[in-house]
Amino acid sequence: MKARCLDNVGTGGSLIEGKVYTVHQSTPNPEMFIVDADEHGRIDEYFKHRFEVIPEIVGKRADLIVMDDIGVQADQWDTSTRGPKMANPTGKAIFKYQMPVLEQFEMKLPQGALIIRMEDQGGMFWLWAVVDTRAPDETRKFRAFKTGAPIPDSFDGKYIGFCKIHVQQELGLYIFEDVAR
Repeated sequence: MKARCLDNVGTGGSLIEGKVYTVHQSTPNPEMFIVDADEHGRIDEYFKHRFEVIPEIVGKRADLIVMDDIGVQADQWDTSTRGPKMANPTGKAIFKYQMPVLEQFEMKLPQGALIIRMEDQGGMFWLWAVVDTRAPDETRKFRAFKTGAPIPDSFDGKYIGFCKIHVQQELGLYIFEDVAR
């Protein structure tokens, strides 16, 4: 996505009024996003109100993007467990997310994320999902059940996958998404 700078007041001259910048992603702050700040590839975070989004041409129609429609999607990449990020795709992509090893937990995923895989690797639980990097995050609820554990009659869950962990012996957990709204 591209955006034109409307106001560079208070940016220390790092933005040029009227210049078009590439928008990389939204930030956890809904009032901001990250843009290319210069031709050397340096990126920085700026307030959205300083920009006007430029319509993108897709095929033969123009999709107008309104500033308020740019969602907030947190960058959940943890370099300490995953190493440096090798790409920053825009649009639909498959992303891998670390899950907590708990019987009940919540995760922030982009709206409409389609979970396609779940696996335990190196003592940690992971899920893969087809996501739209332009969609804002939403909170999704999950529950894990052991074999033989009671599942409440009131629980409305969709089976997502199975993960195992070794705690004195192997423990398997069946992971469900709580789809009750």
